[in-house]
Amino acid sequence: MVKKLFCLILILFCQHIFAEENTIIAVVDEKTISSNMIEFIPSKTYSLKDKVKLINEKIDIILQLEKAKELNISASESQLETAIFNISSNKNTSIEKLKKIPGFSILEKELLDRITIMNLKGFVIKKNLVDKTILFDICSKENPEKDLKQIKIAQIIISETEDHLFDSNKDNSKIEALLTKIRNHINNGATFETFAKLYSQHPSYYNGGLTDWLNVKGEILMMIDSLKKNKVSNIYLNDFGLAIAIKTDERFISSKLDDCIDKKANLKFNQLYSEWVDEIRKKAYIKIYYDKLY
Repeated sequence: MVKKLFCLILILFCQHIFAEENTIIAVVDEKTISSNMIEFIPSKTYSLKDKVKLINEKIDIILQLEKAKELNISASESQLETAIFNISSNKNTSIEKLKKIPGFSILEKELLDRITIMNLKGFVIKKNLVDKTILFDICSKENPEKDLKQIKIAQIIISETEDHLFDSNKDNSKIEALLTKIRNHINNGATFETFAKLYSQHPSYYNGGLTDWLNVKGEILMMIDSLKKNKVSNIYLNDFGLAIAIKTDERFISSKLDDCIDKKANLKFNQLYSEWVDEIRKKAYIKIYYDKLY
């Protein structure tokens, strides 16, 4: 009741100070929305339904920004700087020239708002992870063709020894010697997982060097795919250093599967996020002055 009374006083005050061309058309919690805050395209004729839709979009933006502020996940200066840099690069102009363009402050505010909402969406998606296992089953039924081979592999990757740091342009014999020694132990019956946890210097060491499913393409993966069960590969070079690997599993799926899963995951997330915003709306005080829209 106190909040509603405050909003009523705020509306009456704003109605007094705003000119006719800037009429208060809606209230959301303690904020007012005036006619000059809604972007109507001059050449377009708007129905009442169109105007209400634009106002509701504005209300949702305000609520999201306030929620982001409450959660302390508003846009950071570094995010804003990155966005401005990207715009200047796309427009093939300097940041200095971009900042001198009339209306830059409006662009900057819009960027801040967009980045803040992006941060909020990222926060929500972490709390509402979509189960891709279910989507995999659905997409597999929709795309029954199996024209893509995938494998899982386990790797032991070493980028440095006690007195040697990996360098693609220098002799890496000490790392090669260590990997050869490990390879021989595994071929003689030691478990790959044990040695991966002991020696691998890649973050995947914690689960025995195991990867996710990988599409069989490129010389290295084709070489590993050709290995017999529990057979250790020759030493090869990757982005992290020198490595050896074994193939742990294989499957054939549709090449359209990943795209299908991504699309369904995005649709599901958008639905979840929309429902989340709806819940925020239910808790907010919202008033639209329809008589001001004619």
